[in-house]
Amino acid sequence: MGILVEVKANENSTTGGVGAEVGAVSLKAGDVISIFCEFNNRWKLLDQQEEFITNANGIGSHPITLPNGQTFPAGSLLGSFDNGTTFFAVGLFTQISVLEGIPNPILKLYCADIDKDNNSGSIFAHIKVQTNRLVPNGSYLRTARNVKITVTAECRKLDGTFQETSVEYTQVEAQNLKDIINIDGVLTKGL
Repeated sequence: MGILVEVKANENSTTGGVGAEVGAVSLKAGDVISIFCEFNNRWKLLDQQEEFITNANGIGSHPITLPNGQTFPAGSLLGSFDNGTTFFAVGLFTQISVLEGIPNPILKLYCADIDKDNNSGSIFAHIKVQTNRLVPNGSYLRTARNVKITVTAECRKLDGTFQETSVEYTQVEAQNLKDIINIDGVLTKGL
């Protein structure tokens, strides 16, 4: 189930606005965030000028440089994990991983603009967070290394009988683990 966030061109502008906070989700390193916006969902940067109506991709022919020195298409949807100190491009779709070293990351969304006062409208962002549940969450992760996880189960063999089997993987392997597969009663990593 995803989260729907309304991002307002005026109130959530990168210049003078406050980011639209993606609430109801606690992020941690390793989580993968997908953000999607409808193509026909648009906002206005200059209220009276039709050429400044855009979707979340922004107006590619009008790059703007934000006060922090980053450059993006005017009107593009941006994200930030550090309360608007730095930004990343979202546009109509992006998928991004939360990296280590971001303490208590909070995702906020913005409209890339340098003059919020003549903006209007909003864009709705559909957000889905995939957590890395292959490693049990806990405070131990801050002070432990070389974490290994073992999954033990009774698995069905091809002849219909069951046998106990185990598979072990590391915290690093968990980031790329696609599946744990039962092959004739033996659990196997699906990398």
